[in-house]
Amino acid sequence: MANITITAANVIAGSVGDVYVAGEVISAGQWVYVKAADGRAWLSDNTTAAKAAAVGISLNRAAAAGQPVCVLRSGVVAIGSVLTEKGNQYAISGTAGVMMDVADLAAGKFVTTVGYSESETELSVVTMATGLAYS
Repeated sequence: MANITITAANVIAGSVGDVYVAGEVISAGQWVYVKAADGRAWLSDNTTAAKAAAVGISLNRAAAAGQPVCVLRSGVVAIGSVLTEKGNQYAISGTAGVMMDVADLAAGKFVTTVGYSESETELSVVTMATGLAYS
């Protein structure tokens, strides 16, 4: 299975997330981590333990670098009809800001699960950064 592409216009959360300052352009539906060096939100990927440590999913339609970005750390978010089946688990991808099916993790990539599907359209956000590389 490939990366799960979320269309920003389809992202609807039932609750408000935490607010961070964006370190780069971030759109709704992209996964972010907080860089220790500057405390800003950056797009997460699974290439290093630090970048893989996603804190949540962006709810903003678009945030430029230096602007506030709202991030849902836990809860249910509607993301459009992009999920395949109820109960499937997802993890941070090697592509910045994107998630993928946890079964698609490749050796040497860092493992952070980001949630599971409640339905074909809703994701239950539950991030867990392990700091471990998959083998």
